Amino acid sequence: MQVPFRPLPVDQSDVRYLHGPDSVRQPGVPAGRTIEFDWADSAAYPGTARKFWVHLPARSVAPSSWTT
Repeated sequence: MQVPFRPLPVDQSDVRYLHGPDSVRQPGVPAGRTIEFDWADSAAYPGTARKFWVHLPARSVAPSSWTT
């Protein structure tokens, strides 16, 4: 059975979600960093490209294969 794609019936392009108090920097907590990646060679979806981000906590070590 195949179900065709259908967009949401309501336009939600202007919806913004508020961050809670746990989403702001806290005193004494290391900040960490966020690394951006570009992915343009998808085997599953040829011809598509995307960006994604990975947050690396301050006490973690990034694999050497990650470029920053």
